[in-house]
Amino acid sequence: MSDPAGVTVQSVHRFEVPFAGGRSAQAPMTWGQIALWDVLAWLPPGDASLNLVLHCEVPPGTTSSEVGAAVAALVGRHESLRSRYLDRDGELVQQVVGEGAVPVEVFEAGTATTAGAAAVVANQLRVVAFDGATDPPLRVGMITRAGVPVWLVLVLHHLAVDGWSLRILKEDLTALLRGGPPGLRPAGTQPVERAGWERSEPGRQRNRRSLDFWRGHLERLPPVVVGCDTGEPGTDLEWSELRSTALTTAATSLGGRHRLSPALVVHAGLLLVIGAYLGERQVATRMIVATRFAAEQRRLVGAFNQNALFCLTVADEPFSTYLLRAAEAELLAYRHSEYDLRALHGVLAEVGAARAVPLNGFCFFNDVRADVGGRQGVGRTATPEPTAELLARQRAASRINRLTAEHRAREARLFFYLHALAPKAFCSVGVDPGFAPGRTSADLLADLEWLLLHACRADDSAETLWRALAGARAAA
Repeated sequence: MSDPAGVTVQSVHRFEVPFAGGRSAQAPMTWGQIALWDVLAWLPPGDASLNLVLHCEVPPGTTSSEVGAAVAALVGRHESLRSRYLDRDGELVQQVVGEGAVPVEVFEAGTATTAGAAAVVANQLRVVAFDGATDPPLRVGMITRAGVPVWLVLVLHHLAVDGWSLRILKEDLTALLRGGPPGLRPAGTQPVERAGWERSEPGRQRNRRSLDFWRGHLERLPPVVVGCDTGEPGTDLEWSELRSTALTTAATSLGGRHRLSPALVVHAGLLLVIGAYLGERQVATRMIVATRFAAEQRRLVGAFNQNALFCLTVADEPFSTYLLRAAEAELLAYRHSEYDLRALHGVLAEVGAARAVPLNGFCFFNDVRADVGGRQGVGRTATPEPTAELLARQRAASRINRLTAEHRAREARLFFYLHALAPKAFCSVGVDPGFAPGRTSADLLADLEWLLLHACRADDSAETLWRALAGARAAA
């Protein structure tokens, strides 16, 4: 097989890796699993866009049988990788199997580079949707060179893992390929135990507190920020992407001044731009959150993501003060991000009926960066202040591209991805055509970059910046 760039990779053979020895178990699905189940049900039949991909280098000298043993150990270690996800007469359940086999397809790279071969294999394995009730929730592609394993590509069902899980799986698989247990950290809570906690009294209390938090804000937020009365939000977004070293420099500098993460700076800037586009000073986004707050959950592998409601008001105050308030609002959002999403839909319907506003169209923010170190560290300490000349040079090199690929996002009038911040910012955004008439996704990315670059040079008030963006701002 080959890709449009002409990279050719040969499928050699297939085999199965058996696993055994783990427990069998059954439990209700967790809140995170149910949320993903509902999104998958909303997508068109056969849609595979939510399948996730993990790449892992195979150490030199590793044999195919050793690779198979590492994969089997990984599946035995994390129960979500050997679970089935079923609807039994309206009850959604996760069923852990104690033994079975993982399919592995072997590909010979030939003259292709390893990176090129891995991209081709990932594309092939990713485009087929999983049947959660019958399929193993992962597919494995092993790339060989002259018959020797050099690379692994894992494609995983989103019901089995979220983005944070990929980091854990890569660390574990790398350790297993290098010899196993001495390099492994303890596994986290398994999803079956998490489902039990959610139905305990502490879990029910957490659910109630989070839903009350959402209800309070939904009763006050401007209708245009949380609702859409035309069409089905998320089905017809218009997309663009930004690649900008200038954005990284500005976000890192602003974060360093106040010991805030650059990602928070970008998010706060996005909220101000959204508010300006909508003509509102009370703004909110739904953040996709990994929700691994307790120590025993840090290494949980499963569909654990949930939504947090990040609310902020633009005021006549220095932008630096606005950022500090954003940090407080972010912590409040995280604190109320664990709940039953189906119960939240009930709250949305109830509050929407009382306000005579359909609460069905939100702005989403999803930080999907793969660099864990960058996520935690960059921007937390002071950095040298960038000069105006440096920012101007970097901005001149920024690139915004319109995207043609279709990507749906349920209940979204705007969906923003932060893909990378180091060494260069990579963001993409999809915007509903009716979200802010006259403003495109490319406009939004350009205005976000302008805002943070301007704030990096001068601590103007958030209100002043809001007014500049709300008006017909000339190109800076």
